[in-house]
Amino acid sequence: MTKYESVTLHLFRLGPDGYTTYAVAEGDETLIIDDPFPASISGNRLLGIHRS
Repeated sequence: MTKYESVTLHLFRLGPDGYTTYAVAEGDETLIIDDPFPASISGNRLLGIHRS
């Protein structure tokens, strides 16, 4: 099994000119969006790292 130490999350949106970057979170940041739906994705949670 491969172990990862960091992750970069990219959220893309499809618009009239193709896909564009809508939001980015790197390392231990949390990607938070409200549109088109509320979401909060933690890079550490994806990696299984739980910090207080």
